[in-house]
Amino acid sequence: QLSVVNEQVLNSSSRSVTTAVSLRRFLCYGSESAMYSTKECPLGIENALALMQFIEGGRGCEVVDEIRRLNLEGRAVRPNPSLFALAVCSQHADCKTRQAALRVLKELCRTPVQLFTFVQYKKELKQGSGMWGRALRRAVTDWYNSQDGMNLARTVTRCKHRAGWSHQDLLRLSHMKPTND
Repeated sequence: QLSVVNEQVLNSSSRSVTTAVSLRRFLCYGSESAMYSTKECPLGIENALALMQFIEGGRGCEVVDEIRRLNLEGRAVRPNPSLFALAVCSQHADCKTRQAALRVLKELCRTPVQLFTFVQYKKELKQGSGMWGRALRRAVTDWYNSQDGMNLARTVTRCKHRAGWSHQDLLRLSHMKPTND
């Protein structure tokens, strides 16, 4: 759990809140403001200032733990902000942050839609080429291999493609080798 930081930021009503509160707001409903909106805000680095403050401050592993905790407790109203934050963490220069983000991928991406969305966020965040490194290939392979055979067949036929990605794309790009029949 994130510790409360002494750094204060001003929210839209000029009240002072900690960056930890702003981060939790972003992770739960996609905006750092105190007002909840039914309209989804566009997700981008410029909309996640608290997230960037924590990651740049060397506290990326804490952010990943907070993402995991909020999702497993069912506090996240929308899944996409958490997936976006996880993609940001998986792109960071700190090796431990990247590893922690990809380690929790199969826990947080319960459906193919969430996996496709995560991969799309990684693609949007990547500058240049070479998004499919060894760690991402292993994380996607682990996601498919961790599924029960019948459950995997059901999810693959139910959701064939989303966010510009299909199962065929992910299987091809991850060079997946099944662990069993």
